[in-house]
Formats: sequence, structure tokens, C-alpha cells
Amino acid sequence: MCKNYLENLSYMKQTWLSSPFDGSSDKAVDGRFTSRSISDQQCTISQPNATITWWVNIGKVYMIDHIVMYFRTENLEWGINNGYTAAFLGFSLYISNTTEKEDGILCHHDTTYTRQTIPDHVSIECPYHGQYVIFYNERLPGVTYPSGYSSKAYGDLCEVEVYGCPSPVADISQCSNPCPENCEECFPGTGYCIRCKRGFEGIACEMG
Repeated sequence: MCKNYLENLSYMKQTWLSSPFDGSSDKAVDGRFTSRSISDQQCTISQPNATITWWVNIGKVYMIDHIVMYFRTENLEWGINNGYTAAFLGFSLYISNTTEKEDGILCHHDTTYTRQTIPDHVSIECPYHGQYVIFYNERLPGVTYPSGYSSKAYGDLCEVEVYGCPSPVADISQCSNPCPENCEECFPGTGYCIRCKRGFEGIACEMG
């Protein structure tokens, strides 16, 4: 993976939230999170619900490296006395080529954080190909969750940064394994071909 060339692929991209509080899901990708309070309108705020889904469409299939998420804190000291520490426990991240998490890969499911240990922002390694990054959390009726979990699921995200290689064309030698000879586009760092030159096909565009 081209670590020296990573870009935030989610900035100002299309977003969606399942239960929006104010109708806005794109505040999580606008680059503004100096304030993480609802009053300053820099965060995506959800209606508490049994399930919450938020996604960002990064435009096309990229090789993703890692994802950084900044949670709502209400600008209060972060710790067990901040109620929002309970809201994000148990969250999941998926990488998908559609808006459905079931079509994608689970890249992270939190099973270890507690209200004492969850940080106010996290960096999650997600080395997968995909076009959609999906945040999901749930508090389903009849399910017993670990101590400290909120009673409802929230999607109050102040910023979500999806880092990956900015160009799908393997033309940076420090960043890529060689593209197959007859490949027109492939992902840096992998040699993985996503489009063969006209007249060729196969995993390595070897059939023509």
C-alpha cells in the first residue's frame, strides 16, 4: 500500500444516515470538527434508534488503508462521566461495493472497548477494496449487551476520514507492485487489475 501517498478519500463525498436528527449526514465528511458539540453544527447527529447505519460513497472502488472516526463529545471531558462514551460501544465498520453492509466485508467490530477505555477518536486499519464505508451500530430489543452500553444506538459522527491511495493507476514505482502487462488500471501496492486493456481478460489480463 502506498503509505506515502494516502489521501482522505471521503472528503465532501456523498453520504447517508438511516435516522438523521436534522436531515444532514454530510457533516461527517466536511473537514470541520474543531467543535464536537451539536450546537456548532459540525457533526452528523442521529435520532437514537435500535439500529443506526451511516455510509459514505468514496466515488469508485479504491484500495483503502485505514479509517479515522471522531465521535461527538459535546466538548466535555472525555471519560466515564461523558455519556457519549456509551453511545459508540460495539460499533462496526464495513467495506462494500454497494450501500448494503451484507454485500461487503466486516473490517472491524468493537468487542473490547468500555466506557473507561474507548477513545474520543479511533483509527481502524481496513486494508480492503471498496466504494462504500459503512458505520453500523445496534441495540436490538431482547438482546443483552455488555455493561455500560447505551440503551439505543447512535450515529453522532463529527468526522470520518477514509484514507487510501488517490490513484487507481499503478504509475508510482514506490507505491505499487507491477501492473500486469495488459492491464489498463490496477490498485497501487497490490498489482490487482480492475480493468484490462481492450481485447484482454482474465485475472492478470493474460487472455486475449
